[in-house]
Amino acid sequence: MKLAVLPLVIFSLIQSSPVSQQHQLIYVQAVWRHGDRTPQNGFKTDTITESDWIKETGNGFGQLTSLGIKQQVNLGKAIRRRYIEKEFQFLPEDYDASVMHIRTTDTNRTFKSAEANMLGMYPDGHNFSFYRTIGYKKDCAGAVFCKCPRVDKLYQLSNNLEENKIFAKESEVVEILNKLTEYYGETITLDNIWRVFDNLNCQRIHFPERLKEKTWYNEELYQKLLNISYESNERFFGLYETANSTILNGIDISSETKKLRVSALVEEISKRLRNKLENSDDIIKYHAYSAHDATVFAVLSALELHDHAANSPGEWPNYAAAVFIELYQNQRNEPFFKLVYRKDENSNFEDLTRNIPQCVDQEYCPFKIFEEITKTYKIEKPILEYCQQLP
Repeated sequence: MKLAVLPLVIFSLIQSSPVSQQHQLIYVQAVWRHGDRTPQNGFKTDTITESDWIKETGNGFGQLTSLGIKQQVNLGKAIRRRYIEKEFQFLPEDYDASVMHIRTTDTNRTFKSAEANMLGMYPDGHNFSFYRTIGYKKDCAGAVFCKCPRVDKLYQLSNNLEENKIFAKESEVVEILNKLTEYYGETITLDNIWRVFDNLNCQRIHFPERLKEKTWYNEELYQKLLNISYESNERFFGLYETANSTILNGIDISSETKKLRVSALVEEISKRLRNKLENSDDIIKYHAYSAHDATVFAVLSALELHDHAANSPGEWPNYAAAVFIELYQNQRNEPFFKLVYRKDENSNFEDLTRNIPQCVDQEYCPFKIFEEITKTYKIEKPILEYCQQLP
């Protein structure tokens, strides 16, 4: 009996396993965070100054470091293995600007990251072609935290949400903010605590011994700061545990904030993928945004994958984290997509497609679902125009 059943089992496995042979990769959209950088700014009373950063890294505030370059080169190598050498022989063996578009936000660290990334993909060296977006404050797709008075006002209004009021009054939160205000000589609030975390995180990487010299600093304080920062990060994106109680003055603070954070980016991506499907003359195979932590987070949060961004909910994606939206067609030319994530420089590519609520148990998710998700964030007016409308 066992011998009789075995061929049927083998036949069943053959029938069910080679799904990938029925789906052809036709386009890849990448979004990555720049590599390691110096802090964006400092504090007057900090013993580690911008001059120290210049001596240590050769750069002032907000610039890519040699470690950041290495991280991006390694990401580029990983992209090459996946899309050129190993899993897919999809992109050209040699650099071809006609089939690849690399877009970088208007900052030096993202531009340099793009250069390093491409050197990882094509180590023989080429005259790589990049295009920068409009100024950082107007780039709501690449920068996410663009200049948007409407979302700033929504953030102010969110102070009145019960969840935020309770959090702000927690004794541990009040204690930490008071201590940091004393240490740094300027008022630290939930609105600007990210600056403290940014500085300490950078110093932990580049000045670990000098950081230990700060008598007020210890690992326990840092862990408490992490937890507060994660809560603040989620608030910036309108992510709340009690989303059903985020309506104020007839405005859904959660929904509207998230829409303003992600709409410009996901609409661009959706239109680009749709154009690939409808335009047979489109030879572009790969498009990438060299951008920021919030940009990567925006893609993930749009698909309800923000808890996968890093190790803890609310934690920004790590340096050189990268998300890839892969567009496929099956044998009937029906479109599907996958979402693949590389969490950090030491991680493998992880397929998160099945974690998208609308794609549960689907190895390849119908592209119409991606478009339906995108429509939930659609803004009828141009984003910069809509940003001027105060709630």
